[in-house]
Amino acid sequence: MGTRLPFCIRRGAIFYWRRRLPSPSKMSVEFSLGTKDARVARRLCSLLAIDSDRALAVLREGGMTPEQSEDFIRHKFAEHRAKLELVHAVGLDGGGDWKSQINASKAAALAFNTLALRGRDGDVDPSFIADDPDADEVLRLARQSIKTYREDHWSDSRSLRIKTDLMLLFPDAEMAPGDIAHARWLTLRACAAANASVAKKYSQPDITLTDLEALAERLEQAIAKLADPAPSAPKNEERQTEPQATVETEALAKTHIVTFTEETVVQERQDGRLESGTLDQKLQVINMFVWATGKEFFQDLKQSDIKRYVDCLKLIPKNHKAPAYKGLTAEAMMAKAAFLDRREVGLSAQTINRNLSYLTKLMRQAQLAGVEGLPKLLIGEFRLPKLVRGHEQRPGYTAENIEQLFGHPIWTGCHSLARRHVLGDVIVWDGLYWCPLISAYSGMRREEIAGMQVAEIVLDAEVPHFIVAENGNRGLKTLASDRIVPVHPALLRLGFDRYVRKLQKAGETNLFPELKPTEGTKSSWGDKLHYNFSKAVKRSLGASHVENDAAKTFHSFRHYICTALDRIESVKDKTTRDIVGHENVGTTDRIYKEPALLAVKLAALEFLPDLTEAAAIAVQTKQVVPARKTALFRKKARTVA
Repeated sequence: MGTRLPFCIRRGAIFYWRRRLPSPSKMSVEFSLGTKDARVARRLCSLLAIDSDRALAVLREGGMTPEQSEDFIRHKFAEHRAKLELVHAVGLDGGGDWKSQINASKAAALAFNTLALRGRDGDVDPSFIADDPDADEVLRLARQSIKTYREDHWSDSRSLRIKTDLMLLFPDAEMAPGDIAHARWLTLRACAAANASVAKKYSQPDITLTDLEALAERLEQAIAKLADPAPSAPKNEERQTEPQATVETEALAKTHIVTFTEETVVQERQDGRLESGTLDQKLQVINMFVWATGKEFFQDLKQSDIKRYVDCLKLIPKNHKAPAYKGLTAEAMMAKAAFLDRREVGLSAQTINRNLSYLTKLMRQAQLAGVEGLPKLLIGEFRLPKLVRGHEQRPGYTAENIEQLFGHPIWTGCHSLARRHVLGDVIVWDGLYWCPLISAYSGMRREEIAGMQVAEIVLDAEVPHFIVAENGNRGLKTLASDRIVPVHPALLRLGFDRYVRKLQKAGETNLFPELKPTEGTKSSWGDKLHYNFSKAVKRSLGASHVENDAAKTFHSFRHYICTALDRIESVKDKTTRDIVGHENVGTTDRIYKEPALLAVKLAALEFLPDLTEAAAIAVQTKQVVPARKTALFRKKARTVA
């Protein structure tokens, strides 16, 4: 029976350790660990895995040959030097201090050299740079940067990148665990040499007039050669026509990546199997791939293009869609990112993996469509390991967080519709007010609430409820998202039923008309909530709005609901999944069981604590006004006029 422990299996109650020897032996080593305790087995397996790695590395013949080492360090040197030269060129073009850039390159060379010679815990030695006129400044910069380089080059993502580089450069070689360490050392040496090379190049003394005259003479000779036409080839109409036709045929045979993607997106929109936002995102990802690689046709793609794309995603700014970066090439954007704080650079592992999934699916669609000349590319191998557990990627609110949030002026009284974050005596009933409240008591997604229509609120039933279904405003994320969710009594105490009935009386179609996306844009119904809601969260929660380097967002309400209901013993997991719209697991729950009854869902939600006491008092004591864009407001304005 398999376990999650390295090279460990379980037979009956006893744990065994088993590992295959490297080819060509095709044998395996297996023995009993002599324990039934999983904790003891975990410790033993970890120790055995480390020792066996060392033993197998020694037993395996070969390793990286001198020629492979030379090829690898030459490849890393050229790659790093090209990036550095681009950084210097862009920096000088943007008016940067040339001397500071040179000192930064010297400091990087010193830091990389220290790590290569003295290992992971090595300290910068002042004697390495003693003869430099700017030794003190370079030494200071090197000591600042060595920690960053140390964390980067010994990280899991860097080890995976090194392994990928080795596989791409030496596809037929069998790599041992020790080769990763050796390649890391070669990489550090290459980076040190590249920084030293660029620093030396840009530190050259000023060019004299004599140098410029020699350059002018060389350029004039080159121009003269170009001006003298080469002897024309003998005329042969048949011979000239043939290659041209071949070139045209080859060009026609190529399939344009973006055009093909647009066609598949149109078809998928018609099928209605995916959300419009997902399809827009897919098109953006593929456009970005073409931008990063410079390859427009499927037939021109190479394995190195996938690596280039992933490297680009790791080196561009997180806010690469900002106007400041509009129109830049991939190289120019990466060069600008080199001057930013490390925390502001590189897309997350989750985003990179998602983009690779889109790319994998597109290649599969092209194959099924019969596109000829498709290269065989390894894409999934570039997926990055997740550095945090799933529930930490989007941290959830605590009950205290929600109580603090609903004490904000949006829910307890603001100055006016235009000044929602300033204390006052006005309560504005609009999407910004109701959407977070509904999600906090139901776990519904932002888009599900914001795009809801008035007809989807049923107040006269025995259990008032929301009907979550596709409508003209938005689709649904999954099939399980189509559901019925009770209206929590706390929402009724705040006046949600009065809000809905006023919209019904005014003939309004949408529950939150003011959230309607602006025509001609790709925004969604929930997008207009983002700015003011995020601002309210930051002001209400302070530093606690960030957890594990991830900010708490609207989606964090779903985490709160799932966690809170999971801690109530009488609430079944299936009931929770039916409330929040998650797919049920197991054949019985998915196929043979009906969704939980509305009364059962309501009973589960009523276990949630009432966290809106301050908001309930404010509704009774302060002036409630509607949002300006509702039909109710327009009708009232006409009556006053």
